[in-house]
Amino acid sequence: MLVAKRKYSYYEENIPEREEKKQIENKTNRKNKKGDKLFFYKVQTIVTLLITATFCVGILAGYAEISKLKYEVNNLAKESKKAQSEINRLKVEIDKVKRSDLIEEKANTTLGMQYPEKRQMVFLEVDDFDLKRNLKQDTKIVEETSFMDVVKGTMGKMITSIKGNFNI
Repeated sequence: MLVAKRKYSYYEENIPEREEKKQIENKTNRKNKKGDKLFFYKVQTIVTLLITATFCVGILAGYAEISKLKYEVNNLAKESKKAQSEINRLKVEIDKVKRSDLIEEKANTTLGMQYPEKRQMVFLEVDDFDLKRNLKQDTKIVEETSFMDVVKGTMGKMITSIKGNFNI
């Protein structure tokens, strides 16, 4: 039993040294584990902040683009209103120019025009057959001659037909 006691006592003698070593190792491991955890949390916090900042910048950029587009839409709406008012103004001017009473008044006052009297009117009778023949001849003339020649020819025909009606 002595041997066993010795082994046991030998074993007990070395236990405090091992325990000290284990305690020192545990302390360093705890410090390393705490340092590792602290480092991990710092990295995790930084990454989270970067992702959050990126999202915030993206959202702000989106709102900036939306504001820019709204500004452009408002400018286009203003231009559209101006164009529509210009269109309405021009329509009023066109209606004003088209009015027959204003045209008649201008013709009387500025140009000195009047309606023809009965004695100034000339009525012509044209046969349907002669009209078709004259049209065919006129188209041939137009193809062969210049514009002034056509006008002279037409005026000549009108004068001869007027002379024939009045027996001059």
